[in-house]
Order: sequence, then C-alpha cells, then structure tokens
Amino acid sequence: MEAHGTATYRWQGDIFITHLHGAFNHEGLLRAEKKRNKAIAQQAMSIWYRIIWFDDDVFTSAEVAKYATGKLQESIPVACLGTVYVFSESFQKNIQSRAFSPTMMKRRYVTTMEQAFVAIDEMRQLKIDNSL
Repeated sequence: MEAHGTATYRWQGDIFITHLHGAFNHEGLLRAEKKRNKAIAQQAMSIWYRIIWFDDDVFTSAEVAKYATGKLQESIPVACLGTVYVFSESFQKNIQSRAFSPTMMKRRYVTTMEQAFVAIDEMRQLKIDNSL
C-alpha cells in the first residue's frame, strides 16, 4: 500500500520540532518514524524537548493513532524531558490524548506554536526547580 501523510523535522536549539501534514495510514507512519529516528540520532543532544505540531489537515484512524502513540512511548529517549502537542482541531487532541498511558512523560496540549514555546520554557523552569 502507498504511504500517506507527511512529517517534517527540524531542531531549534534543544527543541525537536515535528510538523505533521495530511491523512496518515500505517505505511506513512512507518516512513515518518524512520525519518524521525534518523533526525534525532544525527543531533545527539544530551537533553532536549519535543514539539509535535499537527497541521489542520492531519487525520488518521483511531487504530493508527493508538499504534503511533505506542511506538512513541517505546521510543522516547531518556534525554527527552517533555513533549508539547500543538492541535488546532479539538478532535485531534481528543484522539491523541486518549491514546496515551497516564504514566507517560511530561506532556502539554496547546493550540499555537507560540504557546508551545511558552510551555517548553515552563517545563525547563520546572526541571530547574525540581533539581534544587
């Protein structure tokens, strides 16, 4: 089957930004996962944060979302201190948030990239406060 869905990746300092576009199927998810793992390995940060930005047109089935979340939980390096999800559509947030284990790492949900960077700064501050 042909892969559907597109993911782009970039680093901005210690923040790994994933931008998702389109309707993802299982094959598209596998392609994106390979690309993500390569981008993370190339940077080799000792500690970092992640922003996952869902474009307005991102859609997938509940089964693919659950699989994606499971793969994300399995692959979270110890070096990733927190994740912020950017959703413009509430149904995207509902699907994604229900797929996570309640014990999963620190995460936040916002609606804009500006809010995402504020949330990362807040996570950084909590890390400093918790280490005192």
